[in-house]
Amino acid sequence: MSALKSKAIFTIQKGKLENFKDIATQCINCVKQKDKSTLKYDWYFSDNLCIVDEEFSDSEAMLSHMQNLGKLPLNLTKIATFNLEIYGSPTSKLMNALKALNPTVFNFYKGL
Repeated sequence: MSALKSKAIFTIQKGKLENFKDIATQCINCVKQKDKSTLKYDWYFSDNLCIVDEEFSDSEAMLSHMQNLGKLPLNLTKIATFNLEIYGSPTSKLMNALKALNPTVFNFYKGL
């Protein structure tokens, strides 16, 4: 199973929701224009919480996605705390690129 899913969970600072949503829109537009192997990129909000639900064809697609976004995610983390979950089996190259984010990785066990 080379496909990867991820969930980015943000807790947005009080009074920064509209700023956060503006940056989110920039991220979405960037992905629409540049990403070729991102299969899913959905943003959900509940009050000051945001979940970004992502799916990639493989680890290289996620690396490309990160490169395409550039500094946009850094702008989000200036106004929100952040946790990252990865579902699947990321390559060591991807894990090295994500090291500073300290993601929680959930390896696939079995399912339908």
